[in-house]
Amino acid sequence: MNVSNNLKLSNHSSSIPKEIRDILIRLNFLSKIKTGKKINTYGKLSVVDSDSWIGAFMRAISHENRQVTLNFIISIIDLTTTAIKNFSNTEFLRILINYLYNARSGIANLSSTYQGDLEFSSSIEVCLASIDMQLNKHKHLIDTIYHTQMENEVDLPKDDD
Repeated sequence: MNVSNNLKLSNHSSSIPKEIRDILIRLNFLSKIKTGKKINTYGKLSVVDSDSWIGAFMRAISHENRQVTLNFIISIIDLTTTAIKNFSNTEFLRILINYLYNARSGIANLSSTYQGDLEFSSSIEVCLASIDMQLNKHKHLIDTIYHTQMENEVDLPKDDD
């Protein structure tokens, strides 16, 4: 399920500032990563099978590796965190939080793909902790349909009514 389809955006996509659009594109890309897939960030963003010779060749010629993947993820999380701070009192905060929520699952899938590399998996777990901090802080902005699911996945504290 894709939260972005449920967001209420204005009729003009140009109303989202370019700075945020670029982040949303990358978060959306990360949300689409399935277990067993690796990413290419050189040029056009793409996903390849982790056990594919063609995928390995494509990643090799573009100098892609685990560190490049990790740096890409860290960069997107940092940019998102900065945008959350910069746009905290705007309508764009909800959009950022929901796209970050979606991206979390794709990033977690990379941890499974690289489960044999404890250093990489540990680095991804730290990235997920950083995401969880933002999601916990802004859980009230996550679309209601996904709020209960997120509480189960991220172990959010229950609201005391």
